[in-house]
Amino acid sequence: MSEPINLQQWLDLALNGDEEALGRLLEHFRSRLRETIHANIQGPLQRRIDESDVIQQACLRAINVFSDQFQGNQIEEFWAWLERIQQNTLIDLVRNHQAQRRDARQHQSEENVDIFAGKITSPSQKAIQGEKRHKIEAAISQLPESQQSAVRLRHLEGYKITEVADILGKTPAATAQIIYRGISTLKKILEQDTYR
Repeated sequence: MSEPINLQQWLDLALNGDEEALGRLLEHFRSRLRETIHANIQGPLQRRIDESDVIQQACLRAINVFSDQFQGNQIEEFWAWLERIQQNTLIDLVRNHQAQRRDARQHQSEENVDIFAGKITSPSQKAIQGEKRHKIEAAISQLPESQQSAVRLRHLEGYKITEVADILGKTPAATAQIIYRGISTLKKILEQDTYR
């Protein structure tokens, strides 16, 4: 009976073009990849990103670029390289997810401003609504920066309070207070504009 092959031997075979050995290495490191990805995906991100998808895409990338990009020859170097690929895969997935949400929210934002400014039913009302939109945007720009960001994210872009809190790096309770103060100040600014 032959002695079981060790990881370094698999790496040596993979470096010599053995795709099966590369596959075995990747399969061996899947559990470690899962541990590191689990540690990196926290909070709301856990609900949006599937760990298995990240691992699978990272392994596919590793297979596709191994012969061109892996420069090491030790198993520790292979693990560090594979972990970097997984981190980059996670970053790409998060950016892609955020871009998709941003596009959807951009459309929702325009609709929310329309709702915030009033429904449109005629050409003259469209003109009035355009003026209201301009006044609302101008009023929001007068808010303190944290309130501007919070109000825009919550009411114009449609983020949930917990998501706004994550983006601003605050607790949901603190974020709700910032939004409340921002809306209160916004109402005062808009009322002042009405009496001018």
